[in-house]
Amino acid sequence: MFLVARDPIVLYAFVLGVHQGYVRQRYAQLMIVLGILSFFSTIVIGHRSLFVAIFGVRIILLYFPFIFICSYVLSRDDILLVGKVLVLMIIPMVALNIIQFYSPQSAWVNRGIGGDENGAGFSGAMGYYRPPGIFTFIAGLTDFYAISYGFLLYFFLNRNDARRIKLPRQLLVCTLIAYFISIPVSISRTHLMQTLISSAFFLCMFSRRKEVTLSILQILGIFIIIVPLAMMNENVRLFIDVFDARFSEASKSEGNFVGSVVYRSFGDDLSQLDAVPIFGYGSGMFTNVGMRYLFNNSLQNAVAMGIPVDVYGFSEMEIGRILTEDGLLLGLCIIFTRFCIAISLLLRTFWQWRRRDNTLAWLMLPFAINKLTIGQLKTPYHLGFTAIAVIALLVALRAGKSRRTLMEAPPTAIPSESQQDAQHTS
Repeated sequence: MFLVARDPIVLYAFVLGVHQGYVRQRYAQLMIVLGILSFFSTIVIGHRSLFVAIFGVRIILLYFPFIFICSYVLSRDDILLVGKVLVLMIIPMVALNIIQFYSPQSAWVNRGIGGDENGAGFSGAMGYYRPPGIFTFIAGLTDFYAISYGFLLYFFLNRNDARRIKLPRQLLVCTLIAYFISIPVSISRTHLMQTLISSAFFLCMFSRRKEVTLSILQILGIFIIIVPLAMMNENVRLFIDVFDARFSEASKSEGNFVGSVVYRSFGDDLSQLDAVPIFGYGSGMFTNVGMRYLFNNSLQNAVAMGIPVDVYGFSEMEIGRILTEDGLLLGLCIIFTRFCIAISLLLRTFWQWRRRDNTLAWLMLPFAINKLTIGQLKTPYHLGFTAIAVIALLVALRAGKSRRTLMEAPPTAIPSESQQDAQHTS
C-alpha cells in the first residue's frame, strides 16, 4: 500500500496540470510521449503485463511532468518549509540510526517489511549493519541525508530565511554536529561521497559575500573542534573503526572508490548491450515490483523465462535498467532526455549563481543532477527524493514569481527557461 501511496496524488496533480495547461515545458511533453511509446511497446512486444507496465511507465509518464507542474505551482516559501521539516528530522534520524547500529537485526527498530526478523539493515563491517533509519533500505537513508544536508547548509548561509521560518542558530549548529556523526554511523560510502560533493559546492561560495564567508568559517570551525572531541569518545571511535573497516572490505570486493562509483553508474558490463533486444523486455520488468510479480523474485525463474544472467546483472543500475526494459532505441531517448534536463538545470543554475547569487538552487544542484543522470528511480524513496530535489531547484530558479494553484488558470504563455532568465536579468 505504501509503495504507491503517493501515486494517486501525483496522478491527480498531473490531470489537473494537463487540464489547466501547465504541461508546456518541452521536456515534460517529451517524457509523456516517451512514456506512451514505452507503454505500448511493453504491451505489444515486451512482457505484456498491464500491472507491471503501468508501474514501470509511471516514472516517466507521470512523475517527470509532475515535477514541472509543481515548479509552476509551488512558491519559494513552500520549498523552504519542506526544507525545514527535513532539517528538523536529522537529529531524531541520527538518534534512530545509533539505536539501530547497536541493536540486533531482530530488534523492533531493525525489523524488515512485514515484521521480518532478519532485519532491514544491510551488511556493513565488523558484524555491524548499515542502519536504514525509517526506510526499508540504506539507500533511502542516504537520499534523505543528501537533500537534508543541502537545506541545512542553505539555512546556515541565509539567516533571514532561517529566522523567518523559526530555525534558531543553536538548533542548526546541533543539527550540523548530528549530521557529521551520521556519516560513520551509517557505514555508507555513498553518504560520505554525497557529503563531500555537496560540501565542495558549498565551499565554492567562499568569499562571494561577507556573511557567506563567515558561515563557511563557522562550519569549518565546528568540524575542526568536534572531530578531536568526538574521537575521545569510545562510541564514536567504534563508529569510525567500523566505517574504516567497511572501506577496506569494499575495496577488496568492489575495487577502489572510483571503480565503485563507475559500477554504481553503469552496472556490471556495458558489453551486455549486445544481448538487449532492440525494443527491450518491457517497462517495469526489472523494478522490485516487476521482479516479484513476474518472477517471484527468483533469478532462476527469470533465467528459465529467457532472461540472460548477465543482462539481469546489467539491469541492476539505472542506465542498464532503462536499456534492458525499453530497448536500445527508446531507452537511449529516455536517457538522453534525462541528461538534457540535467544539463539545462546545470547551466541555468550556474548562470543564476554567478549573476544573482542563487544559493538555494546551487546547493540543490548536486543531488538533483546525480539523480537525473544516473540515479536509480525504480524504488519509491529514490523517486520521491528526486522529485523533491528537482522541484526545489526549479522553484529556486523561478524565485520571485507569485504562487499559483492547480485550480487557477495559467498565464497565456508560460515562459521558457531562457525567457525566465532574461526577465531576472532585466
